[in-house]
Amino acid sequence: MQQRKIEQIIAQIDAQIQSSIVLSVLTVNPSATAIWQWIRYAIAYAIWFFEGMVVSHAGELENFREKDAIGKDLWYAKQMKLFQYGDALEWDDEGSVLRYPVVDLSKRIIVSAAVSAANGIAIVKVAKSVSSELAPLDTSEKAAATAYLDRIQIAGTNMVLQSYPPDAVTLGVEVWHDAQIDFISLIEPQVQSAISNYLRNLDFNGIIIWTLLIDSLQKITGVKAVKINNASVSVNGGTPFQINEWYQTVAGYAVQDTNFPSIIISHPI
Repeated sequence: MQQRKIEQIIAQIDAQIQSSIVLSVLTVNPSATAIWQWIRYAIAYAIWFFEGMVVSHAGELENFREKDAIGKDLWYAKQMKLFQYGDALEWDDEGSVLRYPVVDLSKRIIVSAAVSAANGIAIVKVAKSVSSELAPLDTSEKAAATAYLDRIQIAGTNMVLQSYPPDAVTLGVEVWHDAQIDFISLIEPQVQSAISNYLRNLDFNGIIIWTLLIDSLQKITGVKAVKINNASVSVNGGTPFQINEWYQTVAGYAVQDTNFPSIIISHPI
């Protein structure tokens, strides 16, 4: 929605007045100080002010409503980040709200969470942080987080907690580069680093889009052109499979596959 100018609102009011037999008699007095002119302007100003408030706060209000709507995906993601490993939820004194008796930030091990739907099941993806990198929950942590999710989920919902290691990505890349710049010592390390950084900086549960990666690779000094010939991914330690122009992360995050490193082919020009 875009806020209209006062003049536009007045013009619309005038059109409505002229189309009404009852209201058109108001315009018999054309004086700028006529009462009907003041009433018209006051109404137009009130509408203009209201539209301005709606426009300026629409996005903020929608985001607030979505985040705080109980049972919505973002609500579950937020609640999973409040999980305290080793503590048990309890009802408040009125028996209406489940909460931790003591808030302990040091026990909040889940740093990333998202919800995806698949075959009628809501998959709640979570990850913790280990040495500043995302990592899956261990067996005990996952069991506790699953019990927590069972307590907070809305009756009748079908939800599964998932905490996988990162999707492992392997690329086959051709790079055309300035022949004056050494490929082995300068170009290739930067290409490998750019790939890793692109994957690391994805939003949790984000989508890998190869055209965006190509854009970042082509910003490397000396690189003239880049082509991704093939890409594969291994999910939760499984057999790698081919992916196309884009890929929705299953684990919610991704890294380069250390078992099958990306192959970078040099084309000096």
